[in-house]
Parts: sequence; C-alpha cells; structure tokens
Amino acid sequence: MQHILLATVAIFQLMSGISALQVLVALSKERLKLASLVAENKAQMCKAVEDPEREKEILQVIVKTAQDQYGLEPKFVEPFFKAQMEANKLLQYGILMDANKKNKRPSPVINLNQVRVKVDEINHEILKNLKQVHTEIQGGSCIEAVNSALENELKVAQDFLYKAALIRALSSLVDICQEKQKAAQSSKV
Repeated sequence: MQHILLATVAIFQLMSGISALQVLVALSKERLKLASLVAENKAQMCKAVEDPEREKEILQVIVKTAQDQYGLEPKFVEPFFKAQMEANKLLQYGILMDANKKNKRPSPVINLNQVRVKVDEINHEILKNLKQVHTEIQGGSCIEAVNSALENELKVAQDFLYKAALIRALSSLVDICQEKQKAAQSSKV
C-alpha cells in the first residue's frame, strides 16, 4: 500500500505541477502518520519514546545515503531529518499521554519492523525530493514558498498536535530560509 501512496504522490506532482515543497509536505505527513503505530508499539513494549542511540544510527545511515545516492550535503539533510524525528516524537508523546489519560492500552502488538520498512521507503522518497526542494528555496521568496506549501495542509488538519508536529517536521527549511535572508542582508551592507 505504501508503494501505491508514494507512486501516487509522484504522479500527482507530475500531473498537477505542484512544487517539490508541496510533495515534501505530503511525504512528511505520511511519515507522521506512522508515529501513531510507533507510539502503540512503544506503549505495548513499555519502551521510552526517546532512544538517542537508535536516532543517531538512523541519522548516520540517512546522511550517508543522501550523500552517496543523491549527492545531498549533510548540512542540509541532517537538520531536516532531525526535525522529522523530533516531530515524530512530539506526536508519540501526545498519543501516549492521551492513551494514559484514557487508561487505554493498544492491542494487538504492532510489528515495528514493518513500520520501519515503511518509514525507510518514505525517507528515500524524501531524499529524492530534497534536491528539488533545495533548488526551490534558493529562489527569491524562500519563507513564502515554505509557508505556501504548508498552508493547505494546516487548513485541513484539525488536530493541534498534528499541526505542531508538521510545522516542526519542516522547521529546518525555515532555518535555511532565515540564514539565506541574513546572508542577503549582510551582502547589502
């Protein structure tokens, strides 16, 4: 099913001419949807949301893949995926808190390896898309482009936690835009 979704995103981009940023928002959204499954697994297995060693390993693999397969710079990829991870943890904490408040434990046991395979597929699609995104945000109105790409999804989403997580997932792009604006202002002086 995940393959169908990713293919659908790519076809939709080609047919409708949507920006790489909009595709990135859609991919981040799909990645965030998996956070609930991860949270369920962690609740079932009584695992903590935070796992710094695992996160470090995942980040190293992603950065190496980004360099080797897609020619992307670590200074662009690493902050982006750190933000993705932070957004996922934000959702996981929210989901676990809600489950505890309702005294509800998920069942049956979620196979985390299957979820990881789906996350890896999405990560590769994100990496394929990031080079285009990097080019798009190098243009004149970087912040406006990021806001525009997020705007429709934020209007549709009703859950505050989800909105916050999606904003967090794309926060590294805002940081890049801020740096770009700062550099532009410095060059004018």
